[in-house]
Amino acid sequence: MEIFQGPVKGHLMPPPTDSPSEPSTGENPVEALIALYNQGRLDDVVEQTNALIEKFPQEIVLFNILGAANAGLNRFDAAIESYNRAILIDPSVAALHNNLGNAQQDKGDLAAAIASFGKALELDPDYAEAHSGLGGALKDSGDIPAAIDSYNRALAINPDFAEALNNLGNAYREQGDFPAAVERYKRALAIRGDDAEAHYNLGRAQHEMGDVPAAIESYRSAVAINKDFVEAHNSLGGALRVVGDLDSAIESYTSAIYLNPDYAGYHFNLGAALKDKGDLDDAIECYAHALQLRPDF
Repeated sequence: MEIFQGPVKGHLMPPPTDSPSEPSTGENPVEALIALYNQGRLDDVVEQTNALIEKFPQEIVLFNILGAANAGLNRFDAAIESYNRAILIDPSVAALHNNLGNAQQDKGDLAAAIASFGKALELDPDYAEAHSGLGGALKDSGDIPAAIDSYNRALAINPDFAEALNNLGNAYREQGDFPAAVERYKRALAIRGDDAEAHYNLGRAQHEMGDVPAAIESYRSAVAINKDFVEAHNSLGGALRVVGDLDSAIESYTSAIYLNPDYAGYHFNLGAALKDKGDLDDAIECYAHALQLRPDF
């Protein structure tokens, strides 16, 4: 079964043919749950799925949806429990092991995630999403060469796997191979041009290569797609400060602070831009605010 591409990457798959019986209204309850999930009503999904599980305690798709909703709510232990309950019912479904691996990786249990992705691939060696997930867990554990190998395996199966290309770019960037990273980010954007994260990652690699004007354009693309992308606003401010566009840098840092007013680093960066501009009183105020938030800064 393929992964259902919902808002939470890799955590939701479509119901199998033997999903719970439809109620008298004719509405498929699984489809109703998926609709709630896609609307972001995750607490409602948890409540209604738990009620259905009482009636259909052997339906793996319900445990899978429950796992997806809990993962979206950052309740990773609950998500892991749901996926494990589904696996107890049918351990032969590769997608369940893949979803379990995603939740374990999100929790930070990388060894368990690697084992779960490995089990998914044992069941389905051509499972591109599991190869990519394994790459992410390996990268987070510090094994960049193995991560690159896993991402390349995913891309050998699905050359248009934009997420794997983006993640492969991240692995190359961590290795310091910025040209290789840029090439993968651009390939990902050729497939999915509205991916704010890929634009942001491209900007970071360009910035680290010293191509600051190109980085500015990439960061601007990221915030145009996602105006709430706080890291992109902050990075855009840093790049603009490098090229001497202090007014625009101040505007970008201010946007970052608006989105996350409790992060001391953004106040510090704004203070640095104001100091460069010669606005020392406001710079001092920003530095003081940063120190209020983080006295050991």
